[in-house]
Amino acid sequence: MAMMWIAYDPSDQDDTTNREQFNGAKPAWGESYEDFIANHHVDVPLPGDMLSLRMGTRVVDYRRLECPEADDGGNRITDWYWTVIVK
Repeated sequence: MAMMWIAYDPSDQDDTTNREQFNGAKPAWGESYEDFIANHHVDVPLPGDMLSLRMGTRVVDYRRLECPEADDGGNRITDWYWTVIVK
C-alpha cells in the first residue's frame, strides 16, 4: 500500500474543506466511506504536479514528511505520512 498523505490548502481557513486524505487506515473526520475507498493506492505527488481534489484543481507547492504522532500517554497514533501543501 502507498504511504498516507494529506493534501492541504493553507489559503482555506475552513478545516472541513481545506484538506483531503489519501491512503489512510480509516476515513478521516467528515470523509465518506466512498471517498475513503476511492482515495487508496494514490502515490504521493511531487512539487509541480496538478491534482484534481474535492476542493478543486490545485498544484503541489511542496511536501514534507511528518513523523508519527503520539497521544498524551505517549502511544503512537499515526505512522509516518506526507503533508502535501497545494495552492
